[in-house]
Amino acid sequence: MLEHVTTFPFPDVFYARYRSDGDRDAYVAGQVGYLRAYSEPALFGTLDPDRTAADRVRLADACYARVAEQIARDPVRTAETWQLVLLALARPEA
Repeated sequence: MLEHVTTFPFPDVFYARYRSDGDRDAYVAGQVGYLRAYSEPALFGTLDPDRTAADRVRLADACYARVAEQIARDPVRTAETWQLVLLALARPEA
């Protein structure tokens, strides 16, 4: 049972740095690195088992290169407002 929900907004650290220093390449690298860290295993770890490790890397590299192109094209559009959500859960009494 859900007892309590608390949310905490926090800024996109990559975008804040980009606004401060204007380094588009660093911004793109940060955003893509973050995205890749949490999404690559789910997106590419479940490919057909017949694919080689090199093939998986090649596909992932191509995908994230396209993401990088899109971010570089319009950095403001990709800025995020993150939300940390804390849930307090309790087991229902029997």
